[in-house]
Amino acid sequence: MGERAIRASFQANQAGWEAWLNHGIYEDWTDRCAPITIPALIIAADHDPVWGLDMQQRLTMPHFADATITTVDSGHLVPMEAPQPLAAILTKYLAS
Repeated sequence: MGERAIRASFQANQAGWEAWLNHGIYEDWTDRCAPITIPALIIAADHDPVWGLDMQQRLTMPHFADATITTVDSGHLVPMEAPQPLAAILTKYLAS
């Protein structure tokens, strides 16, 4: 799984990746987008060292008027590390 992510990163457009690292991650669209009023599901990875539950609750949740937050037993790359649990969470949310 880790090797797949590494291979994929090498296939990314280098200029685009560098632009994201040097500029994109610092863009703050809060004033242009928040509050987001459509229902949203925020999925936090239990073992994500940066964007775990605490960070999602503090930095993401406040921008949504109607958000549900849940966790999944995974690291940062949820779709690759926990595809079945992720699918179950999405299926349950979308059915509600």
